[in-house]
Amino acid sequence: MNGFGNVSVQSNVRVEMNHQNLITQLQDLEPIRGLQLVGERFGSKARLSSSLGIDDQLLTYWIASQKIPIHVFTIDTGRLFQETYDVL
Repeated sequence: MNGFGNVSVQSNVRVEMNHQNLITQLQDLEPIRGLQLVGERFGSKARLSSSLGIDDQLLTYWIASQKIPIHVFTIDTGRLFQETYDVL
């Protein structure tokens, strides 16, 4: 042990407690308010990985229409239709 072990454990416990607190807060919120909370809590660090499915399109719409600071990105797997690439 290098003397920093306790700090690491304490830090991990604190992160886990914050994670659980966020989950508890999100459970009772409407989706847009939940996205807003994530945007407020994480700011420009928040990300949504979109597969361009209908659910991700709805989340993207809410994020854009409410100007929530969550960055949306897709991963190009090379399996999308040309029409999808044309829209992107």
